[in-house]
Amino acid sequence: MSDKEQQVIEQINDISKRGNSAEVKKDKDGNYVVYEVQKKKKKVG
Repeated sequence: MSDKEQQVIEQINDISKRGNSAEVKKDKDGNYVVYEVQKKKKKVG
């Protein structure tokens, strides 16, 4: 596993520890980008 892949996994673990979800995408240059996603529930009705 490369250093970049290890960094992505560490970032995902850090985000998960905070209770949020993580999304991983590749940019135009082929680099991985990790997004922290906070989802909130709302009741309707």
